[in-house]
Amino acid sequence: MNQKRVLLLIGSPRTAGNSESLGDGLGDNLKNLGWTVEKIRIPGPLRSPAEMDSLTSKMLDSGLFILSSPLYADGVPAMVLRAFEEIKRAKEALPPERDLKGVRMTAIFNCGFPESHHNDVALKICRLFAADVGFHWVGGLGLGMGEVLGRRPLAEAGRVARPVGRALALAAEALDQGKDIPPEAVELMAKPLIPRFLYVLMGNRGWKKQAEKNDLTAEDLYRRPFLEE
Repeated sequence: MNQKRVLLLIGSPRTAGNSESLGDGLGDNLKNLGWTVEKIRIPGPLRSPAEMDSLTSKMLDSGLFILSSPLYADGVPAMVLRAFEEIKRAKEALPPERDLKGVRMTAIFNCGFPESHHNDVALKICRLFAADVGFHWVGGLGLGMGEVLGRRPLAEAGRVARPVGRALALAAEALDQGKDIPPEAVELMAKPLIPRFLYVLMGNRGWKKQAEKNDLTAEDLYRRPFLEE
């Protein structure tokens, strides 16, 4: 096992987005500390048994496994859950003496809700998965207001992303030292990127613009056609 090797799994079907930006942010910090980072995007490994075997093999040979994923329906995306199931099956096929506690695991979740605590359930699912497989869970990070980042690399997001960048730097420093992710990093990542009222205002405007593009009025957004009279 290479203690300075990272396997970064992007749990989003998008080829570029906030999950990749956050994962790259943590990965780049670790690279600066001498780590080797390999990035794999879902659904790639799920396309064939051979690709899934390759993913699990690389994961078991890494010193750190990072999942960076969007929040789907208040939980973990189905593709990520399927990958977890395949990893669990691969682990069960290992010799009984194979101890996976040397593999550490962390996760970063981002959501479009104003509050970061919506990511808590997904992070708990990851913690339970790590315990079930035998990985050492080192804590996770949750970001709200993900739309503010605009699916851009953190370096292009400007001042608004500074707390996020600092949180990832602190997390990388702790992981490099063999420690869990510190509370300061968790708090920085959970910090609202902009005032809540402004985020809600921008979100409402965005929905109305989408309605106009689809030949709908703002009032159409409030229709409830299936509501019983």
